[in-house]
Amino acid sequence: MFRRLWVLTKHTYLDFARDDCLQLAAAISYYVLFSIVPLVILTVSLLGLVLSSDQIRADVVDRVLDIVPLTQTEGRSAVETALDSVKSVSGPVAALGLIGTLWTASSVFASIRKALNRVWNATEHRPFAHQKLVDLAQVGVLGGIMLSSVVLTGVLRAIRELAPDGAGPLAGRSPLWEIPSILIPAVLTFAAFALLYRIVPAARPRWRDALPGALVATLLLEVLKNSFAFYVANFNNFDVIYGSLAGVLLFLFFTYLSSSILLIGGELSRTFARYHAGEFNAEIYPADPMPPVTTRMLDALKGLFVRQ
Repeated sequence: MFRRLWVLTKHTYLDFARDDCLQLAAAISYYVLFSIVPLVILTVSLLGLVLSSDQIRADVVDRVLDIVPLTQTEGRSAVETALDSVKSVSGPVAALGLIGTLWTASSVFASIRKALNRVWNATEHRPFAHQKLVDLAQVGVLGGIMLSSVVLTGVLRAIRELAPDGAGPLAGRSPLWEIPSILIPAVLTFAAFALLYRIVPAARPRWRDALPGALVATLLLEVLKNSFAFYVANFNNFDVIYGSLAGVLLFLFFTYLSSSILLIGGELSRTFARYHAGEFNAEIYPADPMPPVTTRMLDALKGLFVRQ
């Protein structure tokens, strides 16, 4: 068990370094910086075309602010303005505007697709139109996940309001109702990672390989989100050094770390595919006793600098 875990961890780490995943994460962050505004506008605008309830609209804004590290003041104002403005535009003009925004927003997903192909050492054999459809499908998946979060949040709120105060653990004021509000975003994040690792790479991974990477990426992202929020709330002094650019740099830093987690999950999925193909049998079931832990750690570090 521990030997298998060590082999999987070691090869994930080595492949992450050899594929220059930190550089790929920086490239994804660059595209996110220029695509996040049209992507947010696209998502809230599409939902704004069909949502009229003030409470549901507030849920949409909350979900956007959960995903994108915007401030609760300027960020909320910008998202609400996008929801209001899309309803004041005529149908044909709005449709053309959304198509253009969709095309712009898909560039970040193109960078993710290329990075995952690098992780899987896969040559892109799909024609350009097919590649673009994959990118646009990722935009649709993000919107669907956000809509699912809004719907589930609304359903939970309605059930909680109907629950009588004397219902014990299920009373409307019970803290147990906070558990679904934590689990739902995590489950939806896991679903997004799983679909990403299963569908996007040209290598066509199997579900059994994609799911472990999605699980680890989800756990790491949840840790990052909570740690980052704690840091910003208590130790943020970026504005002292960078002034008005502090918000942009914090957003880039968060995106860079999130992109790195995305690629860690992709590398783990690739490692599981190699494991299921039997590539690590000699390491997991060696004829000779496994060397000490210190020796294995030194070998892993040496692999970063010396070609093996």
